[in-house]
Amino acid sequence: MDENRQRLEKGSKHSGQQGDRRRNGGNDRRSKIPFNLPLPHDSRTFATRDRLDQASNLGLLFNKFIWAWGDNWALDKEKKVFFEKVSQIRFPDQCLTSYRERQRNFLADFRRFGYITREVFLTTGERLILGLGSTSVLETSFIFHPLYGFPYLPASGAKGLARAYAEILDKEGATPKIIRDVFGSEDKNPIESPPEKNRQGKVFFLDGLPTTFPVLEVDIMNPHYSDYYAQNRDSQHNLTPPADWLSPVPIYFLTIKAGTTFEFGLISEEMALADRAEKWLRGGLMDLGAGGKTSAGYGYFEPPIGEDLPKPGAKSKAPSKVESLIARLKAIKPQDAGQIGTIIQELEKLPNDLDRTKLAAAIRDHLGPQFKKYKKRTLIESFLKADDTKKGN
Repeated sequence: MDENRQRLEKGSKHSGQQGDRRRNGGNDRRSKIPFNLPLPHDSRTFATRDRLDQASNLGLLFNKFIWAWGDNWALDKEKKVFFEKVSQIRFPDQCLTSYRERQRNFLADFRRFGYITREVFLTTGERLILGLGSTSVLETSFIFHPLYGFPYLPASGAKGLARAYAEILDKEGATPKIIRDVFGSEDKNPIESPPEKNRQGKVFFLDGLPTTFPVLEVDIMNPHYSDYYAQNRDSQHNLTPPADWLSPVPIYFLTIKAGTTFEFGLISEEMALADRAEKWLRGGLMDLGAGGKTSAGYGYFEPPIGEDLPKPGAKSKAPSKVESLIARLKAIKPQDAGQIGTIIQELEKLPNDLDRTKLAAAIRDHLGPQFKKYKKRTLIESFLKADDTKKGN
């Protein structure tokens, strides 16, 4: 066993090193990585570090080949190392490029048969978290394509986000009939439901694909009250309170780097429904955000900057940054101060005074009577006073 582990630690001096340089820009990703697999002896002997060089599916590597188990078969400190090393692995874009080309050909075929198609390109303004709460031995998960292993936003998620935007932020244009025409009926049981309530939607949503293999980054949650949330008890069988003496327990997870461009596809027989679905999809991605932790600012998209990407069917220019922020603000309840705080962080980043004043006024009006007691009232008023001073001069 010791000889076998020493051989695994040393690895191959030739093919393994060449494979690492090929995938990781010359860095040896095997160094300082615990390599322990809960497998029978023969299988463990076969599954050497050099097998990593032969992997072409990051999803399988992440979900099925967790090699950083500690000596006690637990993932403690080793978990951080595993996440960091996975995020550093770079796979070529060949598979992703082929899949994107196939999806574009799919849309072209439908156009030849008279269907209306839409292609939507948007870029992540912040880090994007996909599949955080899915089942995983790592405690936090991530969504990779089940066949090809690249990160992506499933069509079901894009469709649900578009519907959420329609129901939350477009109440005037999103009548029950239009929602049913675009997305179909909520009850799709053909046996128990009458025909008028068992309908398929007239717009088909395709997966959201990154235009290049995304750069993954490791992020961290640091809950301080894990014992309290777990309802653990002390030596006297009392529930543990959320106290300052509790130790934080860091939780690591993967994210997609900000600035990653995704493309989405829509198909319909009716142009009006395709246009409506495109508007709702753009709005959902930009104003509600995709994936996890959107209340903390993750997952929001914005129009690509400096890229000449096609937007078929677009009849008006995409909403500006401040318009998108105001739309996000309207979806937040005035009492949710934490979520409004993320809007204020964006307020301070806006490039010109006019946009800052416009958003500050929107926050003041949105809070209504609660604005007088809002803890960041002085900051918001400073942007409004700055505009009044300029007008006076």
